[in-house]
Amino acid sequence: MGRHADTRTPLPLPAGVNCFAVAATLAPRRSMLAERLTGDGLVPLHSALGQHDDPRHRLAFEPAHQHVMHRTGHLALLGSLPLAQHMLNWLQTPPAAQA
Repeated sequence: MGRHADTRTPLPLPAGVNCFAVAATLAPRRSMLAERLTGDGLVPLHSALGQHDDPRHRLAFEPAHQHVMHRTGHLALLGSLPLAQHMLNWLQTPPAAQA
């Protein structure tokens, strides 16, 4: 069976809004192999960070607006105290200091 054309409409992140991405990986640290093969058990790391092989589908999260939790599964993000603290830090930082 052949591949079908990708008919999704790319949507960029909204202008003027601070957007953040949280990703988890079961890998102990970032590496090229781990990022391609290991996700959080549900979502690949690249996908969670808005990265895509087709530039039209990439989401342009600022590097400081991305956070990767290592040795963490998808559902473990829900109850992660370190992640909650990281998100609070993001929310308490004035927008001008986040760019």
